[in-house]
Amino acid sequence: MTGGDGIVQPVGAWELVSLVSERPDGSTFETFGPHPSGRLIYGESGQVIAMIVGERRNEAAGKPTPPEFLRQFTAYFGTYRVDGEKGEIVHNVATSLNGPQASGELRRQYRMENGRLFLSFSRMREGVEVVTRVEWKRISTR
Repeated sequence: MTGGDGIVQPVGAWELVSLVSERPDGSTFETFGPHPSGRLIYGESGQVIAMIVGERRNEAAGKPTPPEFLRQFTAYFGTYRVDGEKGEIVHNVATSLNGPQASGELRRQYRMENGRLFLSFSRMREGVEVVTRVEWKRISTR
């Protein structure tokens, strides 16, 4: 979808494909484990809802989560704007389940290609800058 300003908009629902983080030495890790699930929803009116759940944190089968996996969950909602010149999507978090992972203004580099949305961002983790890359596939345009 293209907005009135000609900028490609991510409006719709997206399903998580992958989430991988990379340290400066090139080693990678998966914060939410190897098979997380997630949804990202961008509304036409500028609303955003995001949720990512680690495979071992998912309680859909009715089993409680072991304590060591409780942190493998993040969810927030708020508003967003697209800055096409910078290639950024900016999420302004209004409410968050996990403040250390999602609070304030979240700036994500983005590109859209063949029904996929690619987001990337960097942040400090354990004293080093880590780059996280997230891939989403479109499941709805509304």
